[in-house]
This record gives sequence, C-alpha cells and structure tokens, in this order.
Amino acid sequence: MLDQSESTAAVVGLRLAGFQAQEISKGVQIVVVDPASPSRALLKSGDIITALNGTPVKTTTALIALIKVQSPHGTVHLTVERSGHQLQLDVL
Repeated sequence: MLDQSESTAAVVGLRLAGFQAQEISKGVQIVVVDPASPSRALLKSGDIITALNGTPVKTTTALIALIKVQSPHGTVHLTVERSGHQLQLDVL
C-alpha cells in the first residue's frame, strides 16, 4: 500500500509540474503536456519516458527523483518511446 501511495504522490507531483502522466511497466507515459510547458514542442501525449540523462526510468517516483537533482536552468536528455520508435530529446 505504501508503494501505491508513493506512486500516486509522484503522479500528482508531475501533474503539478505541468504534465499529466501515468505509470506503465516500461516507463512513465505522458497523458497530456501543459500548453505552457517549455517541453510542449517535444513531448506528445502517449510518449513513454524510459530514461533521463541515461538513467532508466520505470516509475513516476524514479522520474521525479531524477528531476529533483537537475539544475533548474539546465537541459535534460530524455529517452522516449513514441509509436514504437525510440527518440532522444533534449529538454530545456
């Protein structure tokens, strides 16, 4: 039950940051990208984030932990699965 609570809290945290996301077995799926988000031109609804700066991501908790240690004005490198293809995206 605690794992589920942490997962739910992580999803809420991503939503507060402008993303609608849900956990799936191979990464974190983007449900909706906030139109005001700087990543709106890169991330699409349905994208699955599988790594951040080369570190694999399987849960929203892991993704948030990695985001927290990033420089607020730095670029992050995302590995994303979109329509069965792997993409490498740099997000400011």
